[in-house]
Amino acid sequence: MNSGFVVLTLCACVFYAGCGLMYSPVVSTVLGTIEKDESGRGVGMNDLAMNVSPSIGIAIIGSLLGSNALAGGSITGATGTAANYANLLLIAAGTALLGLIVFFVFKKKIYEGNHALETEESAK
Repeated sequence: MNSGFVVLTLCACVFYAGCGLMYSPVVSTVLGTIEKDESGRGVGMNDLAMNVSPSIGIAIIGSLLGSNALAGGSITGATGTAANYANLLLIAAGTALLGLIVFFVFKKKIYEGNHALETEESAK
């Protein structure tokens, strides 16, 4: 990557802005799908998952980037180290897409017993 510091900085800003915008809806989903007395545990488990998962992801992706394990060939036509990066990013994109598909398939089940809505309605 000979693009320079500015491109790297802009990409980092977009990434961290996305992480910040993602946190609140995830916590709302967690709190909306569990009992009110279990909210502390739910947020704790959510925070644990959000703090541990990136560490595991960085370790896996970092080791694969350094090993050139995926440099054999690429559907993008890249070769060598570029093929390794392209293949790894395609796998990461596929994993993210799989996560979205799983969410949309189970969305109804996740929000089925929305305890936050039940609590608001019973308070009226």
